[in-house]
Amino acid sequence: MLPLFWIAVAFTAGILFASLFPGPVWVWGILCLCLLVWIILSTILTKNSFLLQRIYHALKVSLPVLLFFLALGGMRYAWARPAWTDQNLAWYNDHGSYTLVAVIDKSPDRREDAVYFHVQIRELYDSSAMTYKRISGSALVRMDANSPWQLGDLLRFSAGPKTPSATQDFSYRAYLERQGVYSVIYHPTSVTRIASAQVSKFALGLEWMRQNASRSIFTIFPQPESGLMAGILLGNDNDLPQSVKQAYQDTGTAHIIAISGFNMAILAGLFLMIFSRIMNRYWAGLLSMLLLAVYAAFVGGSPSVVRAAIMAYIAFFGHLVGRKGGGMNALGLAAGLMLAVNPLLLWDASFQLSFAATAGLVLFAGPLQIGLEGFMAKHFSEQTAAQFSGPVSEFFLFSLAAQVTTLPVITMQFRRISLTSLLANPLVLPVQEVILVAGGAAAIAGMVIPVLGKVLAALIWPALAYSNQMVEWLDKIPNGVVNVSGRLAVWISVGGILIIMLAVIRIHFKQFFKHIKFTYLILILTAAAALIWSAALRQPDGLLHLSLLRAEEGTALYIQSPDGQTLLIDPGGSPNTLASQLSQTVSPWNFHIDAALLTRADAEDSLANLNSRLPVNLAILAPNVYQVVDAAAPLSLPEGMQSHSLQEGESIKLGENLLLQPIASDNDHTAILVIYGQARILIPGGINPGELKEARSSSLRGLSALILNDEDVVNLPADMWGNFGAQEILWNSTSISPNPKWRVLQTLNSDGNKFWFN
Repeated sequence: MLPLFWIAVAFTAGILFASLFPGPVWVWGILCLCLLVWIILSTILTKNSFLLQRIYHALKVSLPVLLFFLALGGMRYAWARPAWTDQNLAWYNDHGSYTLVAVIDKSPDRREDAVYFHVQIRELYDSSAMTYKRISGSALVRMDANSPWQLGDLLRFSAGPKTPSATQDFSYRAYLERQGVYSVIYHPTSVTRIASAQVSKFALGLEWMRQNASRSIFTIFPQPESGLMAGILLGNDNDLPQSVKQAYQDTGTAHIIAISGFNMAILAGLFLMIFSRIMNRYWAGLLSMLLLAVYAAFVGGSPSVVRAAIMAYIAFFGHLVGRKGGGMNALGLAAGLMLAVNPLLLWDASFQLSFAATAGLVLFAGPLQIGLEGFMAKHFSEQTAAQFSGPVSEFFLFSLAAQVTTLPVITMQFRRISLTSLLANPLVLPVQEVILVAGGAAAIAGMVIPVLGKVLAALIWPALAYSNQMVEWLDKIPNGVVNVSGRLAVWISVGGILIIMLAVIRIHFKQFFKHIKFTYLILILTAAAALIWSAALRQPDGLLHLSLLRAEEGTALYIQSPDGQTLLIDPGGSPNTLASQLSQTVSPWNFHIDAALLTRADAEDSLANLNSRLPVNLAILAPNVYQVVDAAAPLSLPEGMQSHSLQEGESIKLGENLLLQPIASDNDHTAILVIYGQARILIPGGINPGELKEARSSSLRGLSALILNDEDVVNLPADMWGNFGAQEILWNSTSISPNPKWRVLQTLNSDGNKFWFN
């Protein structure tokens, strides 16, 4: 059973509930008191009832206990919401400039273009009102990159505190609130240092070590390897080139350049292994815990670091008392403690990713490894199975387990999915343990004996260079990162949460689940993953895509709008081939084509055949198609398909910015002009170029592309089309292009300003 886990879930649910339905602290306090009385009474009654006692021991955590911790979570969130007075800095946000006295209480965040100082305000002087006050409150102060101030400096400066910005895409305000910062200050003036060393000697000592370690790293390693080493050891990725940092993010390996549970687990195991050889397990565990706490403070104590440290402490305690410490209970305890200290962490991406990744390892790593060992034992010797299953599990299966559970967080927080992460992590992770341990030794050696540090760095440099080069190569894979729409992100999150909850429930019902073969479970998860990835790959990317689809003897033009709407122009050829090609571009969860534009009457049968294989919601009819002279053969569309007849001068709008304008027509053809931003694409469709210029001469200026087919050159010299001045002439046919300079159309892409081809 998982009592601590379910208590943590209830506590977290209370925080979430209180954020959705705000209420005063006293209401939650009264609710907690009432539930506490209920717990006491239910415990007394349980002792007098054999049936109730059995149920109680089966559940381990009773309903009133869960409700109590839910109310406790709500009370903690309500308590955390600030109520400003004139003794708080945030009270003065956006009200003018003041003279402030503040101490730098955290290590400065130095970047290429600026330095950010986390300060605690102590005094405020308002010159306009001639008032002086001792106040409190944290602020983030931005100064020039060459600002010399250090941790512990007491500064006096003039500035106007402001409320952090909040936009629809990103709330800087919410991001800083999770760190206890409610004010930002940009470029203060008249900055002077009043005093130094105004923080604890322990903090100053850690800062001295941090600066010397950083100086050592950049002395013994070249860039960009030094930037990577600083990220791995110190948690500072500001010195990596932006292109390299982006490559780590795009390949899903950014956790390498930020101190995470992976780093902490390596250090925890290293400390315990070393100290266990020279002292008994009690002292080894206690000393390991102490050093891990120092390192957590040394690197800044991010949510992932704190979570890993707490779980390591639980594991160390289990080591001391001879019991196993870990699993979902340990994860629940770590989450509960962190949220009790700062309930706003619940919305922090680092907090969510750290716990999601660890949950994946706890829930899936073991079954995956056991399944792999069992599979290999059937086909190889036990020695071979043991030799290979360990590394494969550690660097591939464990990474896969973490990625499955972090996928919902990534899609909701960042609206993107890294497809290359499945390949990048197994290729890059194996060298990280060597980099962390040996790199730390080299940095320490460089601080004491620079020559020795240089020698060790020369041995480690290939591993660092390999990591950087590998992620940069993988980042160049086309479509390695997929943008995800808000709706799909929600569905992925729901699916991920269901998988996690099913895995948790599996722990309670092992007897039931052990009869289900592990292979079947893997097949189900693989099928679900394939559906999710297929849908993700087909999400709109904000670009116009115009493609020529070749379906054996016929063709069709296919348009995907920037926001994902689809339109097919004059479908032709094999309906099976055409439906197959189109199905590759639409979601497997909701496959259909939004509309088909018919500019030729003979495309009617092809549309009907296609609709029986791939639904088409709407048929848009050009004037020459619906104005059928032969009443004996009226136009017939498939049952249930809607239709719309274009009127003279009417345009087709796909999404917000994509427009299709019929600009000329005769009895058999219609010419279409596609407009998206500055991109203008003309599809004559068999209309004579002279008629086109007479009909819409002003619309044909500055053409980006001209798309021609066989009908456009039957009775006309191909060179005539060059007079339109299009940047590109594209050939839209299965036959050979009449002009070798014309590009055979495959897929044209445009962002509204420029266009390019696949």
